[in-house]
Amino acid sequence: MFREEQLEQLTTPEIKSNDTVFPGESFFFYWRTSPSLWEAKLREYKGALPIIVPINWSLHSDHVDQFDFGQNKPETDLKRLEEAAKAVGQEIVFAVQTAPAPFLSNGGLPSYLARNLSLDKNGVAIAVLDDNYQVNRIYSFYDPRIFQAYRKYVWNLGQYISQTGISSPVHGIECFRIEDDHMISFFKDHSQVFDGGFNRYIKQLQDNEPDKIEKLIGKPSYENDLKLDYSKLIGGLYIEALSEAISGNYGDNIEVCLLGASSGDIFKRSNEMWESEENYYDPIFKSIINGLIPCSALLNPKLKENALGRALKDIVTTPLIRNFIKNEYYSDDSSLSFSPLSFFEFVDGGEGHFSFEDMIDNSGLKYFFEQKFPTAYKIKRKFSFDFDDLDERRITFFFGARLDLEKFHHVLKLFMHGQRIFLDTNGLDQKLLDKLEAFYMENSLELERINYISPVTKAALGEGLIVTYNSEKLRGASLVKRSGFWDTMIDYLDVKHPSIQIDQGIFYYLKTRPSNTYELNYEEIRRFSFYNPTSYKKKAHIVSSQNFAFIRYIDMNRAEVNSTPIGIDIMLLPGGSVSLDFGFFEDN
Repeated sequence: MFREEQLEQLTTPEIKSNDTVFPGESFFFYWRTSPSLWEAKLREYKGALPIIVPINWSLHSDHVDQFDFGQNKPETDLKRLEEAAKAVGQEIVFAVQTAPAPFLSNGGLPSYLARNLSLDKNGVAIAVLDDNYQVNRIYSFYDPRIFQAYRKYVWNLGQYISQTGISSPVHGIECFRIEDDHMISFFKDHSQVFDGGFNRYIKQLQDNEPDKIEKLIGKPSYENDLKLDYSKLIGGLYIEALSEAISGNYGDNIEVCLLGASSGDIFKRSNEMWESEENYYDPIFKSIINGLIPCSALLNPKLKENALGRALKDIVTTPLIRNFIKNEYYSDDSSLSFSPLSFFEFVDGGEGHFSFEDMIDNSGLKYFFEQKFPTAYKIKRKFSFDFDDLDERRITFFFGARLDLEKFHHVLKLFMHGQRIFLDTNGLDQKLLDKLEAFYMENSLELERINYISPVTKAALGEGLIVTYNSEKLRGASLVKRSGFWDTMIDYLDVKHPSIQIDQGIFYYLKTRPSNTYELNYEEIRRFSFYNPTSYKKKAHIVSSQNFAFIRYIDMNRAEVNSTPIGIDIMLLPGGSVSLDFGFFEDN
């Protein structure tokens, strides 16, 4: 008589839909289908490249200190998976979690390690709903036992990769969610496990860096900075363990923002009737602005059948993924492909302190850009610049509270290289303010000083421009006045871009690419994509501009486009979408 497992092996494997196997943008979940179907599924894939293949830790380690990479279960054979991808001409990269991965059961931990739940700042256990609306609880990565098990896991993975000759890159992957308009890593934790580790860290500082303890005693709020330092220290250990184990195949971290993963989304998504695709456009845009890949792996496939699915396809493209996965494996073969249009860059020298969003909010910057340039800016978390590859169109914002002497000198160097800069002097050390005035004098710069809500100083040198203001002065003004301030400041820079008017409920996204040999009349091509996720007919209008010429509309779905003397009128039916291309040319 056949045993149950023998009988199961003789049955035809259940064929999962591509929406399940490819649940999110460019992601392939190999464990959700039979290995015999890997090649067929990969052949059918028509999305952005490279295909990101997360490695499922719990699948490869059912028991303590036991690891299976194809020796027992065929679905764990990663070499076979790579060969299947190569056979159909698909490019893949493997991704190993360096933090909880909420699209995996237990956040990616094997069941024998799932012991201490991660808690948010309110002491509530962190959990998400998956694409089948099942609750998935997240466990803390600050437990030393998890780190020790992780080191063994990645070491065995590295040995397997080396022995089998796997050549595909292996990246780390860190997942984020949006809470209260902040990007929050799932690595962040407020549990007792974190507190215990932090207390041990404080004791080490008492012996090794007593100056930090003295600062903590004099300034209790400094504890938040030390907690951030501790979190970075532990996070760095996971990344270091992976990079050392993988060695030559290692390709740095991939950062993704999971749509529908916030604490508030659990209630909204707890019933299919309550969930709306309108909830996910702003998170998509915020992900791109913060340099993260938006991922819909937690969303039910039915939700992506209309405008949202088309938006994700339009936005999460091969150039975007290649740009966010930066290493030597990828050559620049997409110079004529569309990429996100970005005029402005906000530089967070603090690499992610929550106060950064508060700073741009208090000054009115956030409101202004959401109204006038909702997707045409980005937040740069790390303070690093390539002076040999600067974008002359970019307008960069720096914040005094984030600048030390070295970073301040970088700001002045960028100005000397012809960059246009806004510098918030609020929080800037007085010695650096004095250096700025000395810099003006030493270079004989003519200054234009005005007092418009905030004292404003403008200095120019060739193409370079530096404008200083004080956000503390703006903070006390009304939102209307703050918005008016930025309207005046940005108008001074003459950013050439058509005005866009939309009905409430419509979302739009902007992309750009260089012109090709058949478009020599234009310097670049800009694409405007509009989406109507509502149940009502909606309108949009692009105002005519002397520097732009309408070329074509594409991907029209339940939409109508009409050209008029004053611009382009767009009518979008429920679930409708359309993209329009404009050629941009400078004034003669």
